[in-house]
Amino acid sequence: MDIDFDEQHGAFVREAHSLSKDFQLVEATVKEAPQMAGEEGKGGQMLVIEGVELGLRGVKPSAGIVELARVFGER
Repeated sequence: MDIDFDEQHGAFVREAHSLSKDFQLVEATVKEAPQMAGEEGKGGQMLVIEGVELGLRGVKPSAGIVELARVFGER
């Protein structure tokens, strides 16, 4: 994960890779963290990592990433 900062000091993911043969990284982003109800001021940031597990039974790799994600979500 390579995280950098822009001119306004906002963090962003420059590059991200999965080192696991069983997990395919789809997206990595830095987002505003949710705040508790009633809190004021600027909240923090959080790193959001999205991906899919590879090798799901019953799904051929040729089915595509959307089908892999659908089956993974049903697990």
